[in-house]
Amino acid sequence: MATVPPGNPNHPPDANVPIDAIRAFIEARDGTCRRADCTVPAKHAQRDHHVETGEGADTCTDNLIAVCHYHHNVKTDRRWDYILEPATGTGYWLFEDGIWEAIKRNFVPLPDSEEISFDD
Repeated sequence: MATVPPGNPNHPPDANVPIDAIRAFIEARDGTCRRADCTVPAKHAQRDHHVETGEGADTCTDNLIAVCHYHHNVKTDRRWDYILEPATGTGYWLFEDGIWEAIKRNFVPLPDSEEISFDD
């Protein structure tokens, strides 16, 4: 699990915005918005904290998914929520009427480790 290191200039202590490495991981893992049939690329989506940082949660890969602006607002308005198994990325959307739906993952092939660099 990647977490935000203290004092990182990409992540002020009072913010809940993921650092570049976390953002890149979420984009690669999720591919697109995690709502079924939504094709907004993860790089253009928002990163949603499943458990809010104000509730003591970390800004980390285990607590974030990519959701487009529209689906993030629906979740924030509490019209639906999700549960997420961090180790596998498996999750389920939960709706007000008790219906649930598996979270789809649109896998993006990851580059070889030699090709990954976070240096400028």
